[in-house]
Amino acid sequence: MIAVMLLPIICLLVFRKDTGSLFRIRHTYLLLLLCIMYCVFFVVHQQFNMPGFYLFIQDLIIIGFSEEYLYRGVMYSIMKKENTALAIVLSSLFWGITHAVYPTVVVGGDLSVFLTDCISNIGFGLFIGYGFIYVFEESKTLWIPILLHAVYDYSMGYGWIIFVGTVMYLYIVNKVGHTRQK
Repeated sequence: MIAVMLLPIICLLVFRKDTGSLFRIRHTYLLLLLCIMYCVFFVVHQQFNMPGFYLFIQDLIIIGFSEEYLYRGVMYSIMKKENTALAIVLSSLFWGITHAVYPTVVVGGDLSVFLTDCISNIGFGLFIGYGFIYVFEESKTLWIPILLHAVYDYSMGYGWIIFVGTVMYLYIVNKVGHTRQK
């Protein structure tokens, strides 16, 4: 858990001049809506104790922030300067591998569990990774993917609905915005 928190902090220090544009406040209503959804799920979970509060913070800061900053904010943003398609694939691939390694190491799964997790998480990683990259690119901020990731993880199975709704919202808002500019 400490390593998961330290790596983004180290990256923030190393890439600090490149991170300013990642954290602009944009799409204020969507940010507010995602924050409200996250808080609603906290109430729905009914975990009004310290472990419940820690889970609330863990999904938001440790998981949502750390993963989105590392995989979309650092890896994807640096690699897309050379090749966008490769940046999408590699950042999503690393995300999938990380999600296979972590349970195997923490839970102590064997090699067959690790390989199965690798296959499923890499496939899922490519799909969901592209989705988060789309949200990042369309929103022009890392805050939306961070909150969306936290809501997705914390939502008790409703994450897909919220994820698809966010993608549709950004698609429509950006299409209408481009149409008005012409």
